[in-house]
Amino acid sequence: MRETAPPDVLQQWDARLQALWSAGAGLQASLGLYTPEAREAETALPHTAERLAQGFWRTLSTWKPRPPDSAEARYEAVVAVVWRVLWMVRKAPPQRPFVEEVLAAALRPVRRLRAGLLTPEVCALLYDYYRGVWAAHLTRAQLQTIRDALAGTLAALPPDEMDAFWEKLQSPKEMVREAMRLGLEDLRDAHAVPHLLRGLEQSQDLAVRHSIVDCLEQIADPRAIAALIRLRRETALPDWMLARRIGRAIRIIEQQNRGRQHRLLLRPAEEAPDLLRPIADASEDGRRDLLRPPE
Repeated sequence: MRETAPPDVLQQWDARLQALWSAGAGLQASLGLYTPEAREAETALPHTAERLAQGFWRTLSTWKPRPPDSAEARYEAVVAVVWRVLWMVRKAPPQRPFVEEVLAAALRPVRRLRAGLLTPEVCALLYDYYRGVWAAHLTRAQLQTIRDALAGTLAALPPDEMDAFWEKLQSPKEMVREAMRLGLEDLRDAHAVPHLLRGLEQSQDLAVRHSIVDCLEQIADPRAIAALIRLRRETALPDWMLARRIGRAIRIIEQQNRGRQHRLLLRPAEEAPDLLRPIADASEDGRRDLLRPPE
């Protein structure tokens, strides 16, 4: 199992990953991977993260008793054990008490480490959720806990490492496709825009592409406009229906962002910080005095 670590994740986490092999601090460092996030702090059960962290640390210590030499190798080892813990949680009996809390906790390291190689395992959880593995044993609120954890995890994965998700969206098996569309529906905030644009370019399935355009339209993030304009131009002849749908999304995104004021700063050729003023600043008589100090 090999995973290429995002550089920012390595920079942020490597010191803590090194601590995993410390006799005195290893267990505490493991807990840092599984501890509840701020939004979960009030509802998460206190001991779930501790039990998973203990299992993670025992597995890591047995499999890799000595720390790998490089930051990349340490990351790869940790992601492999995160996968092992998540797989065991997914395979546990669905009637297990507090299964939703355990699943939510097991997904936290995937988000924190942005472990794109674990996308297939996240997809497997989506599929199990969709086909009702836990439906007979959990309340609606408990099922929502699982879905929220899956949605947050999908949104945290690197967009360029989610090929498994986009491939399964085009699976010949209808139930697999529908399960992945459930995940697609959860990509509805600004953080998901890079994921959706990546999927729109990769997917060849017409229904999937229309669903992605719907998501981008609802998010209405102006960052999507440039890519949508290009895709509309590219699909104008081979797929005019999609091009028309993209055109509508572009219009709606532009309308929703029309009222926002953008400020542009112009920098003089020579260093003169006191002259740097917003282009939007205008004097009372309507003139735009660019790069001039106020009189």
